[in-house]
Amino acid sequence: MDRNARVCLDRTSAAVALARLWSVRHLLRLWDVATGKEIRTLAGHTDWITTVAFSLDGRTALSGSDDKTVKLWELATGKEIRTFTGHAWRVTSVAFSPDGRAVLSGSYDRTLKLWDPDTGKEIQTLSGHTRAAFSPDGRTALSGGGDNILKLWDLATGMEIRSFTGHTDVVTSV
Repeated sequence: MDRNARVCLDRTSAAVALARLWSVRHLLRLWDVATGKEIRTLAGHTDWITTVAFSLDGRTALSGSDDKTVKLWELATGKEIRTFTGHAWRVTSVAFSPDGRAVLSGSYDRTLKLWDPDTGKEIQTLSGHTRAAFSPDGRTALSGGGDNILKLWDLATGMEIRSFTGHTDVVTSV
């Protein structure tokens, strides 16, 4: 795998998405895992795609980009459903909540944004980190960033529950 690529496999192992950062950097390609054939190319970002995530049902995907946006895609058609705007710098992580009723994005602007995927409205902003993931129940999120600390957040209140220290370098993935 090229070190300048972002890849994501859906939960059924039926499709794989790949964003190459060095060639046509604003395209997201989708392949059928069983046949190895490209299903479609998703175009809409205006700069490098930095992160990709599939929904649990495999019908939609999220992509984040250096263009400071998050896009929600319908995979059956390749249609862009929605663009989430509000980050001031590169989007570094995207995730669907387990129930699909929320989207979480992280950015180099050191904010995490919780979004409503149906309306595109920002629900809340959490400050201090660049990457985040939902807990299995979707009620909390774990985040990390340049301060070498992991933080657990209550998404209903936007309050930090706990910090986990001990890392000796930047937290680049959660």
